[in-house]
Amino acid sequence: LRWALPATRSAMLPPPRFRSSTVSVVKRRRSRLSRILAVAVPTCVIIALQIHAAGHFEESIELEASAHGRRMAAEASRHVNHTSPPAPRASAANGSAHHAVQPLPPTQCSRHRRPYHVLVPCSLSVEHQWQARLSYHRYLRLKESDPCSDLGGFTRLLTSPDGKPDLLAAEMPTVVTRQLKRSGRCDDCDHGFPLLNRPWAVRRLLAFHRKEVKEEYILLLEADMPLLAPVDNGAEGGAAPLSPVGVESRALKASKERNETKAVLRRWHSPLREVAPVGPSALLVHKRQLEALAGPWLNVSLSLRRDEAASSALGPLLERWAWSPFFVSRAHFSSSR
Repeated sequence: LRWALPATRSAMLPPPRFRSSTVSVVKRRRSRLSRILAVAVPTCVIIALQIHAAGHFEESIELEASAHGRRMAAEASRHVNHTSPPAPRASAANGSAHHAVQPLPPTQCSRHRRPYHVLVPCSLSVEHQWQARLSYHRYLRLKESDPCSDLGGFTRLLTSPDGKPDLLAAEMPTVVTRQLKRSGRCDDCDHGFPLLNRPWAVRRLLAFHRKEVKEEYILLLEADMPLLAPVDNGAEGGAAPLSPVGVESRALKASKERNETKAVLRRWHSPLREVAPVGPSALLVHKRQLEALAGPWLNVSLSLRRDEAASSALGPLLERWAWSPFFVSRAHFSSSR
């Protein structure tokens, strides 16, 4: 207030005095507030941008496959009576709960279809739940936009501790299997490696719920692999009864260059240049071939996990390396002799 007085009067008044401790406290509070604002303001801006982008996420995904879907839907619209398929009904058998996959409405397409069944192994983790919902949502959109594609049925292959379904089983076709025992060293234990539940669940599905997979081919995906467009299973580039189609994994390719991985691979196959870094997802394979190789896939995974050197070298990629054609084929031929 003294500073706001006229100059003539302020000259008569002594200048304001502040204690040094008060000034230091004010400076510290100002610097602390500036640091908080320096972090909080950019964070709020980023969160706002993410929320804004999330609103357009579905639209951006649909645009990826919209052109192809429109062409195929326009071609089939002259012959297809669009009707909504009946909702899946819940049923239970052999201690497992699942939804029967309903057939699609009859269509007349200009191309010969070789349909495949989309199989997505999942656990009860939160990330697997929302990833499975996104994958199933994309599957339904692609089925609607392109009825003449090779997309067949869909199954979420769920592993749970008690073999009981979760809430998502009411939203999408689901087959539930009891997961491996935790942290044990037996043949039906996960050996502290939960990813062993993938080959375990696939083997049990084809052994006890084979009728749920009505198609002759299976597209094996992971939960974080939503389809942007239908996979073509045509005669050229598609799978055959004895020739599956896989995708080269960048993680396996990088792991193959490590000396520890090379030492493990040489014990199974040589020369190393013949070992393809191809994992079990994404994988388009005939149902009979997957049924024959699911057991060796699990056995090789268990053997590698029990080997301390191999388990340490392969790390989280152990279950993927166990699917390598040379690993699985050697175990399959050895067991069949």
